[in-house]
Amino acid sequence: MGDLLAPLGLAAEHSAVYLALFDRPGAEIGELGDEVGLGRGVVRRVLDELLELGLVDRLPGMVSRYVAAPPEVAIDAAVLRRQQALDELRAAARDMVRRRRAEGGGSAQSAVEVVTGEEEVMRTLADLELGAREEVLVVDCPPYLNGHVMNTSQLQALARGVEYRAIYHAPVLREPEKLVHLRRYLEAGSRRGRCRTCG
Repeated sequence: MGDLLAPLGLAAEHSAVYLALFDRPGAEIGELGDEVGLGRGVVRRVLDELLELGLVDRLPGMVSRYVAAPPEVAIDAAVLRRQQALDELRAAARDMVRRRRAEGGGSAQSAVEVVTGEEEVMRTLADLELGAREEVLVVDCPPYLNGHVMNTSQLQALARGVEYRAIYHAPVLREPEKLVHLRRYLEAGSRRGRCRTCG
């Protein structure tokens, strides 16, 4: 339970202070610092952040003493707030995509989007790969806009579990620099096919 509060985006020190308070209700800052091995300033900052999240409370009195809020109530409430924030982030991300499509004059219902200009093509490819959820199908054939450079967007997507299936132009497979990149993609989980009509 060392990182109990990590799913809420909190650091290990937050979990340590909360758990120490749970075991020692009414502890003050110095006692907590000794218990978890943190300085008073750090403990005070952590307590302020936990107070704001409703995970601890300060007892009335001249000496600042604290108690951990009951986990079954406080953590449930914190999880709900975190989920609402994530839902808002997801909605904002969708709004960003809709705005970009509107600014580009593209239609969400259009089956084909025409992209012109090297920079715009590279940005669109990165957007597509980074936005992929399940699968990316690729026909890899020269000429290449950016030469033979490692496609980091593909590596990121593969790391998220997106499946890649690619058909490569046969002559490209004889180029040493391209082969280094292809081996890296295959090691990361990409699947390969061969186009019999490409030469």
